[in-house]
Amino acid sequence: MLIFNKQYRNEQKLISEIYKKIRKSAKMEYLHGNTEIYKLDGVDVLFDILNYKLSVKDKSGKEIYTMDCKFSDKDELQQARNDWFSSLLDFARTLYKQKTQKQEKMKQASEDAKSKADAKQKQITAEQAKNTAVLAALDKLRGL
Repeated sequence: MLIFNKQYRNEQKLISEIYKKIRKSAKMEYLHGNTEIYKLDGVDVLFDILNYKLSVKDKSGKEIYTMDCKFSDKDELQQARNDWFSSLLDFARTLYKQKTQKQEKMKQASEDAKSKADAKQKQITAEQAKNTAVLAALDKLRGL
């Protein structure tokens, strides 16, 4: 019967929108402590782990919405909020970990390519020095 509750449907839409913001964010910064903060492109999503509160703030720090997500076995809506909190937090953690690993791989690949380019340049410089020495020796021999 919870599905017919207007408050439930509206909050579910809000949670879906937060999922989209997290998923589509090109930039994702993570700060942790008792409150895990995910700084996204347009908003900051805060998970207060001790008090089970979900907050969304704009970039200026102005609070857009706060949701109390503490579990209550007597209130179905509160149970749904708790489930949303947990699944949204897991989603944010997983996505942050994936993005961080991807960035590390790209950084490592870039460093490897730079290292190979440096080695190639050293090899070219060494060959040019050898060629210069050979040409100088050839000029001396011709001059004798």
